[in-house]
Amino acid sequence: MGLASARKADEGRALREWLGHGYQAGMSWMDNAEVREDPARLLPGARSVVVVGLNCFAGARVPPGPGEGRIARYALLPDYHGLVKKGISRLLDAIRACTPCRGAAFVDAAPILERAYARRAGIGWIGKNACLIAPRFASWLLLGELILDLELDYDEPLPNRCGTCRRCLDACPTGAIVAPGVVDANRCIAYLTIEHRGAIPRDLRTAVGEWLFGCELCQEACPWIRFARRTRNEASRLPDAWPAAGLLAMPEGDFRAAFAGTPLFRTGRARMARNAAVVLGNTREASGGAALDMALADSDAIVRGHAAWALGRHGARESLGERLATEDDPVVMEEIRLALAGLAGGSD
Repeated sequence: MGLASARKADEGRALREWLGHGYQAGMSWMDNAEVREDPARLLPGARSVVVVGLNCFAGARVPPGPGEGRIARYALLPDYHGLVKKGISRLLDAIRACTPCRGAAFVDAAPILERAYARRAGIGWIGKNACLIAPRFASWLLLGELILDLELDYDEPLPNRCGTCRRCLDACPTGAIVAPGVVDANRCIAYLTIEHRGAIPRDLRTAVGEWLFGCELCQEACPWIRFARRTRNEASRLPDAWPAAGLLAMPEGDFRAAFAGTPLFRTGRARMARNAAVVLGNTREASGGAALDMALADSDAIVRGHAAWALGRHGARESLGERLATEDDPVVMEEIRLALAGLAGGSD
């Protein structure tokens, strides 16, 4: 944890420039820079921000097996929102037992530039991949904030220690890190597999690779990962990888039972099935063919469209032709036609 002044964040201007470029993609809730840069908009009279970080590093990864997809490390653990907010609320109660004050606790979804205040609080610096990098935890901290109307003794910011390193920029397969510290969410695999509600752009699907949920390539490329400590918060953790075919074929009820209490639950079955279809298209694991065939009849058009794309990469001309004769959604029909055209032309 660290302590920072609640004065306006210096990064407000950079946020406005980022928004001006449209780098927030479909995250319309980011369009409120005047609130995010000023904690006093969340707690009138705010003087201080207590920033806390929860370690989510689950250690070295087990490579995915055939047909399996990867899940970001933070999502392997129980959903952190309630855990962090409960801890911050207990801290607020303890402070109030010592001195009268007003305070408000926030985790993730609140409109505050949390990395900016974590930097000001001396927890770490903003890396070239736009993640907060802490000396003893690398970029594996989940942040929460307690805004107070008390004046405190503040911590000193750390110097940026990225130097000339650009490993994170070079590691991004979609070129989403358009400049040091600037990420275009329109091209970010983490955004596309978690927040994005529509079809994953066709030109980015192969770059998604084996990622079912999130992406950590820029974090794993960072040299500071060697200092990361394994988290002790590992109760009820998910496996490192998940069979994409099983996820694609999973009914809604089974999905809810399998992922309740995890970050995957909020993304929902349909989007996770979409991601699973892309993974199966990229791995081209033969055992995924049957699940993709079934997914051509999924109730969600987004899932059907991505299954069609994946079947094109599997060379399943017959299945695609049969579905084209019965499909009534124009977007899915176009996905099938493009898949068939690719097969006819010998293209991926």
